[in-house]
Amino acid sequence: MPGKDSKEGKNKNQILADLAMADARRMIQAWTPPVWDEGRRPRISLLRAKKAVPSADGTDLVDWSREERNLGWDMYDKNFFADVVDIEGHHYEVFKFEFIEDISNKMKKALDDLEWVALDG
Repeated sequence: MPGKDSKEGKNKNQILADLAMADARRMIQAWTPPVWDEGRRPRISLLRAKKAVPSADGTDLVDWSREERNLGWDMYDKNFFADVVDIEGHHYEVFKFEFIEDISNKMKKALDDLEWVALDG
C-alpha cells in the first residue's frame, strides 16, 4: 500500500510518534511530580482531544485513560488542572488545518484565563 513503511501498516509519522511515546513512557516511569506549597502551584489547563485515535489493534496508548476526564492525571493530584478544554480531533490530528481555528480559539481563551487569574491573584 503506498505511503506505508512497515508490516503493521504504519506510516513514517506514526512510527516516529510511537518511538516518541516509548521515550515518554520511559521518562514518566522515573518522573516524580513536583510538590508545591499550598496555593503556590501554577494553574494548568488541559487540552483534551474529543475523539479517540482510530486503532485497528485496540486502544492507542494516548487513549488508555480516555474514560477519565483528566486522562489519568488524577493519580498525581485530583486538582492538577484549573480547566479541562475539549478540542476537535484525536491526539495526533488536533493541529490539522480543519481544526486550527478551534484549537487556536480554545488555546487563546485558556491562556487568557490563566493570565487573568495570575494578574488578578
